Amino acid sequence: MNPLPLPRPDLVLRIGFAGARALPAETGRLERILSEILRTTAASLAEIKSTQASSGVRRFYSTSPPRLVLVNGLAEGADALAARTFLELEDGPDGESVSCSLGAVLPFDAKTYRDSREEGFREEFDRLQARSDWCIELDGIYREGPEDRLFRSRAYRAQSAVLLRQCDLLLAVADPQAAAKPGGTLETVRSALLLDLPVVLVDPTREGDGAIRILDPGTDPAPSFEEDVPETGGPEWKHRLQECIDTIVVDPDPPSAGSSEDSRSRGGRAVASGGRRMCDDVERVVQEYFADPDVPPRAGGGERKVSRRERLWNRFQRHFRRVNPVRVDEGELVEPYATYRRRATALNYHYGGLYRGAFLLNYLLAVGAVTLAVLGLLLLVLIPPQAGHAVLSPAAAEEAHAEPEAARTGEARTAEEEHHATSDPRGWILAVLGAMKLALVIGIYLNTSKANRSGWSERAVEYRYLAERLRGHFYLPKAGSLRVLSSAGPRYSSRFVRQSAGDWIFSAIVRHISPADLRGPRVPRPDSDSEPVVLRIDPHRALESVQRGWIDEQLSYHETNEDTMGRMTRQTATWSHRFNLAVIVVVVLDLVLLALEMLGSLPARLEAIAPQITPWLLFGAAILPAVVASLNGVRFQAECHRLADRSRVMQDILNSRREEGEELRRRIEARNPDPGAWSSDVLFFTERVARDMLHEVGDWSVFYAKAVEEA
Repeated sequence: MNPLPLPRPDLVLRIGFAGARALPAETGRLERILSEILRTTAASLAEIKSTQASSGVRRFYSTSPPRLVLVNGLAEGADALAARTFLELEDGPDGESVSCSLGAVLPFDAKTYRDSREEGFREEFDRLQARSDWCIELDGIYREGPEDRLFRSRAYRAQSAVLLRQCDLLLAVADPQAAAKPGGTLETVRSALLLDLPVVLVDPTREGDGAIRILDPGTDPAPSFEEDVPETGGPEWKHRLQECIDTIVVDPDPPSAGSSEDSRSRGGRAVASGGRRMCDDVERVVQEYFADPDVPPRAGGGERKVSRRERLWNRFQRHFRRVNPVRVDEGELVEPYATYRRRATALNYHYGGLYRGAFLLNYLLAVGAVTLAVLGLLLLVLIPPQAGHAVLSPAAAEEAHAEPEAARTGEARTAEEEHHATSDPRGWILAVLGAMKLALVIGIYLNTSKANRSGWSERAVEYRYLAERLRGHFYLPKAGSLRVLSSAGPRYSSRFVRQSAGDWIFSAIVRHISPADLRGPRVPRPDSDSEPVVLRIDPHRALESVQRGWIDEQLSYHETNEDTMGRMTRQTATWSHRFNLAVIVVVVLDLVLLALEMLGSLPARLEAIAPQITPWLLFGAAILPAVVASLNGVRFQAECHRLADRSRVMQDILNSRREEGEELRRRIEARNPDPGAWSSDVLFFTERVARDMLHEVGDWSVFYAKAVEEA
């Protein structure tokens, strides 16, 4: 099991850089602009860190200095200028308050890429590469001939795509009026905005603050590229940049781009009276996830202790499950994501078991309470009052018979009544049944209150959402993506569980984990003692991992889930139908007996036992509807029909992705035609699978956005 507390993520901001190779003759002004942007970013991180202890979720970052990462292509021109400026920031006074890390994404292997650079730049390339903490090498092919332009274009486009998957915002240097090139800066800017990344665009043709523009995610950059558009830079760029940084690393629930004011007030930032409560809930979940050793409780050996409610649900569900799904191969687990995911999974199982066990327990207790109530009424009919009287001695009986009723004193009558009352067992039995019924009703109330007050359903959704998002990062990094995929949430439901805490935890973990933390060879560089981690993207192996590990495992899960939930739906509906028929039969029998008795046509044999049969018929008529209502309630609360249907749809989607992946695999193996780089194809395919999974787990926020009902 995971040791607690879990390692808290560092406060990290990752800046991707894209710039043209051709620079102005005088680069000093551009260098000063880049330096000011980087210093402003570093100062914003330092300020967030300084207020960490007393402000919201930011206090859950680790105590390490904030880390600023620059992801660079290490090309001539703007790339090299930005890398040098960044390293000067690390070596200067700002490097004392902010840790700096340089990462590289290359379209080819490092040797091929170095040989493709101008000879005068190769020495600087070696120096910058030696200062890099990690380097991602893609599978591009470099050929210089004009007929090989396709190879170069695909390689540089793949480099641009992978670079954007390593950053939280993009810093770009480009003339907006220049012609766009494949994988070039302007194309990268447009791709970044489509990926919901903010862009800091530096126009080297403009002067002063007017050279800096902040482009919002999801917007069309074309108006900002027009010459006649009003100036969008100015001194306010610093404030807007600080807002972007704050939204990325602090705000757990920012409004999506283009959302309406109504949607922002309902589900965006913490606003009005509900804002503080929402933030408090987020902080409680984050605190619990990272540092609460008591949730879930542990058994003696350190294993998760299964609660009684969860055991109740597991026993109920076991009656409908015929096979268990195939579990993911341990070889697919990627540390340190696996450590964080195991914690989220344990919490999901814990709260999911509590929630499902709670509503199942309520329905069982409700049936028990109705049963006790009807038994009490049945007791009054089946046990006559005289049955419990004490037997008097012959002398006492003769004396009581001889004494006229009028001659008895009030005191004597009172004593006799008390004697009869205390000797009648019905009173005691009714009292016991009443106490038991009261205990069951109180149990329902307490169980419901605890489940809803503790938010078991919301916590289960939150942690399942987090666990499934972390599962995706067993596969996305292998395809070259450390990006936080955006989650829009359900669009057509006003009632759902917002995963604010899950989004913040997930985003913080993804930013915290560097490619240097993943498995990769350390390659010594010439004339350098450093050994940066090199991750070589193998498209074929990455694709196979997604197909065999992710898609097949999820197909197995959804096949099992459809079968289990479908059987639960059918069998509970069947038993509800049978019990309803039983109620009809019981009521008809009771009416037949009553009609025969009123007509004087009741057979002697039935007439003798009718007083004993009729109460039990009434008992069945009262209990069976309660059982039917409970079965229907369990089926409704468990959403078994909708979950079975969802798993059926997911199987269709996953089978479609499987066929798509097989076609891509055949193309890669055949390499006919061979376009060079396959990295981007596998990357985009993996992201499509990830979005399918993200949308699927997002549905849980609607399914379980419900309280436990008092049955």
